[in-house]
Amino acid sequence: MNAPRTLTGFLLGAAVVVAAIGAAVVGKKKNREPKAHPLNGGIAKRIGLFSNFAARAGNRPNSSIEMPVTV
Repeated sequence: MNAPRTLTGFLLGAAVVVAAIGAAVVGKKKNREPKAHPLNGGIAKRIGLFSNFAARAGNRPNSSIEMPVTV
């Protein structure tokens, strides 16, 4: 009569261990760093290219703008 209770206890213990391991694996997957956007480097490259084109053509505006202050 003790055999079914022992088997049930063993299976319950095994299920608890499997659930704990599964929770640990799922928890580690959520801590990954977010991926960089695929266009991140491409946009910076294009900005640099067009800045160079504008500088060569002489059409580049001043990098600093002075705002008049009224008192």
